Amino acid sequence: MESCAALDIALLSFGSENTFTRGGIGSIIDLTFTSSSLFSATKWQLSELYTASDHSAIICTIGEGTAVSTRSLSRKAYRLDTFDPVAFSNAVHSLVIAGNAEKRASQMACQLSRACDESMQARKTFRRHHVPTYWWNENIAEARRNCILARRRYQRARGRPNYAEQQLRYQSARKMLRKSIRDSKRERFLELCDSAEYDAWGKAYKTVVKRLYAGKQAQPSDPSKLKLIVETVFSIRHDVLHTQAIPSSHVAAMPSLIDEVSVEEVLTIARSLRPSKAPGPDGIPNRALKLAMSLQPAQFVQLFNMCLMERTSFITEAW
Repeated sequence: MESCAALDIALLSFGSENTFTRGGIGSIIDLTFTSSSLFSATKWQLSELYTASDHSAIICTIGEGTAVSTRSLSRKAYRLDTFDPVAFSNAVHSLVIAGNAEKRASQMACQLSRACDESMQARKTFRRHHVPTYWWNENIAEARRNCILARRRYQRARGRPNYAEQQLRYQSARKMLRKSIRDSKRERFLELCDSAEYDAWGKAYKTVVKRLYAGKQAQPSDPSKLKLIVETVFSIRHDVLHTQAIPSSHVAAMPSLIDEVSVEEVLTIARSLRPSKAPGPDGIPNRALKLAMSLQPAQFVQLFNMCLMERTSFITEAW
C-alpha cells in the first residue's frame, strides 16, 4: 500500500466478487491498476464466460464512452403530494420475504419500491447545478485548486526525499485557502450590513429572522441520551466485549446476550419516523415506510431478528 501511494496509480478492481475460485473457496487476488488520468475513462468487470481456469476472466476497456458519470446516476424520487395510502396498503398487503438476512433486505427494498411506484408519481430528474454559497468567488476557486494539487503531491511524495518540502507547500496552500474564505465571508458580511441601510426588509432582515427561528428550534445535544441510545442498540454487556480471555461459557451464551426485536419495538420506531425527512439511498419516503411498518410489523421483526442472529453467529465464530 505504501508503494502504491507513492505512485500515480489507481485500483480498478473493486467489489465483493471472487476473482479466484477453487474447491468451493474463493478470494480476490487479481488486481488491476491504471494511471489516475485514465481511471475515469476505464471500465473493469468480471466475465461470466467459462475459461477452464481457476481465475475468472477480466474485461478491461479503456477509451471514450466507458466512464459513467456520477451526475447521471440519480436515485428514484417520488412526489409525496401524490401518495395514495389505499393503493400502498393494497400493494404491501402480500409482503412476503424469505432467505438469509441479505436476501430478505433486498426483497423488502424491492417490494416497497414497487409499492411506491404503484401509489406515487415519480419526481422528474433535477439536473440544474446547485447554487454556490454566498461567499464563493474565483479567488477561492483558484486557491482550492492549488490546495488540492498540493495535497495530492504531498500524499504521493510519501517515502521520497521531497516529502517534507511537499508537506510545507500543502500546509501553505491550505492556509491560503482558509484565509481567502475568511476574508470573503468578512466582506460579504459588511456588504450585508450596508444593505440594511437602504433595504430594511431585505436580505439582512430575512437572514437574521431565519437564524432566530432556527436557534429556537435547535436543541442542545444531551450526552446522557446518546449513551442510552448506544447502550440500547448495542445491548451486549461491556465486560464481555472488553474481556481478553473469553471463557467457553460466555461464548456458548452469546446468542442469549442480544435480545430479539419485538413487534412493539417496530411499532414504536414506526411512530417515531418523521414523514418530512429525506429518504435514504433506496428512495423510499418515510411516510411510506412508516405505513409499511405499521401494516406488516411481523415481516420487519423477522428481518431484524435474522440480522441479529447472523451477526451473533459471526461474533461467536470470531471469538
